[in-house]
Amino acid sequence: MQTYLTHPEARDDSVVRGRRCRCEACSLSVHVIDTPAPTVCPYCQRLLSHEATAIQVAPEFPVPSAQEVGERLDKLYSRPPKLLVLAISFVAMFMLGWAVFLQLRSAENYWYQPMVSIYSLLAGLFVVSRFIIAAFYVPPKETGYTPTVTVLVPCMNEGAVIRQTIERIFSAGYPADKLEVVCVNDGSTDDTLTHMLAAQSRHHRLVVVDFERNRGLCHGWGVATLIARGEFMVCVDSDTFIFPGSLQKLMQGFADATRRSAAFQATATSRTPASTC
Repeated sequence: MQTYLTHPEARDDSVVRGRRCRCEACSLSVHVIDTPAPTVCPYCQRLLSHEATAIQVAPEFPVPSAQEVGERLDKLYSRPPKLLVLAISFVAMFMLGWAVFLQLRSAENYWYQPMVSIYSLLAGLFVVSRFIIAAFYVPPKETGYTPTVTVLVPCMNEGAVIRQTIERIFSAGYPADKLEVVCVNDGSTDDTLTHMLAAQSRHHRLVVVDFERNRGLCHGWGVATLIARGEFMVCVDSDTFIFPGSLQKLMQGFADATRRSAAFQATATSRTPASTC
């Protein structure tokens, strides 16, 4: 259990002082250090009780460097030999041409079941169009656009990975004065809250929201959204590790004020090998 120290005369560089803002009616607490402390509950709008706190500075958590991440990406996404690419492309074009040929030969059969035939034709065109559009994709240019960003991370019983998730976010290379992280502990029964507060002792722009009882993921996203102060909000799963440069690259899609709508696939890795986003 986290220990709270309330002796103002104690001065120790190994101790970080902050505030715990609690709503007894909603059974939730908000832990802050450098971030302005909220005055009212984000749910019921009642005044929060404030308590001065102090936590021991946690040991530094090891995080892979940008070079190590780059080497890993090179291994995961290394390009195959050009001859192999040409061979695969040739086979794919041959199969596509053969499929078109067979469809043309049986064109008269389309009239027997026109709805099914039209659906299959449209579905095929849609799949092919995805590959054609992807071939002409141009990533957004680096413009130096760095708005304030709040990363939202709700979780429950993720003590094994939540510390690394937080550390990866803060080590992603985004300007520290423009980055805020809001983590929500959704009534965890393990040491998730302890790891969150340990990360907060080293990253003072981290806001920790503690639900004393489980409320569900929707409430976790909701309270994090209400507390967030950034111009943009980035939603991250609690077991997803962001690679360096991901946040910076994401924001470039919003640099043009005339089109502030963008879709982005961040480069990240998860503890579950089949789950990447």
